[in-house]
Amino acid sequence: MEEGTVHAGVLIKAVTQTYTYSTGDWKDLLESVTTDGTTCNILYDGSGNPTTYGNWGFIWQNGRQLFEAQADTDTTHTGLSYAYDAEGIRTGKTCTVETWEAIPQYTVTFVADGTTVKTMTVDDGYVLQSSDYPTVPPKTGYTGTWNSYTSAIHSNITIQATYTVAPTYTVTFVARGFTVKTMTVDDGYVLQDSDYPDVPPRLGYTGSWSIYTSPIHSNITITAIYRQGGGIEIPIDPTDPPVIMSLEDEDDAAASVGEQETPAEVQETAALSGDRTGQRLVSTQTVQHDYLTLGGRVARETITTDGTVTAVLDFIYDSQGRSCCNSGSVVACAARSPIALLLPLARLP
Repeated sequence: MEEGTVHAGVLIKAVTQTYTYSTGDWKDLLESVTTDGTTCNILYDGSGNPTTYGNWGFIWQNGRQLFEAQADTDTTHTGLSYAYDAEGIRTGKTCTVETWEAIPQYTVTFVADGTTVKTMTVDDGYVLQSSDYPTVPPKTGYTGTWNSYTSAIHSNITIQATYTVAPTYTVTFVARGFTVKTMTVDDGYVLQDSDYPDVPPRLGYTGSWSIYTSPIHSNITITAIYRQGGGIEIPIDPTDPPVIMSLEDEDDAAASVGEQETPAEVQETAALSGDRTGQRLVSTQTVQHDYLTLGGRVARETITTDGTVTAVLDFIYDSQGRSCCNSGSVVACAARSPIALLLPLARLP
């Protein structure tokens, strides 16, 4: 079938559509529609209800009662849900449209003394964690730290390292009240074996230095200890007594996670929601349709958009049961509805 758009008697655009029907037992079952070379397949459940039509997916209940319809595009998600009374007459329809956009990304650059140490890409609104900061490159005589950035990130940023002159401390080696050696070290320095001088000899005694193994953050004095005949001579500046510590094993308490009940499945479940990785929700619009029925037919439709009534449509019927409305917009909406195209027998106001 070929359709076209005519303006002032001149054909502007022609559209070719090809319809493919089933060759099985149900020979009038529409299986696909091809428009200008692009094919849209239609899938059905065992009752003959369409479950997939292009980017639309459908869920049915109670045989041929439409329960939900959803569609995804690159930037939108449209969801339709339907309500029925006890007699199966449709009493409402809700249409929700979500608009999505790609999350902006920005570059964080860590720079120390003009050299880039690290770059990382983050999503808009990301807050840097302590693990994101690399090690500050060492600089002799200085202590380096990163300027902390704690705000949410909404643009490319550069974080600079700050170097300050490192504090220095004096280590003094004393034996029997006399200073044997002094040395200046940077903050955090750990003494090496080569830093200890020879212990001055003392007749009849064996001397050794008290060992200091912690990082240095203040001026310290290390005292020599002399031993005679198995005894120990207490040094002039005694060291702190050893600290006795013990460890106790603790059993990890296993956290119990309660099992959640799986809701009853609705007939013919379809995978209706698209992957929104890398996107964020921009807006949501919900349109509610409420139907007043008389004798099995819709007499009035009330349309509410985001909680505000936007239209009230009254329906009348001719002697053959065909409906018309005081607003031509309903006819136009029905013509665009994929469900109206698929289900010509359904009464869809």
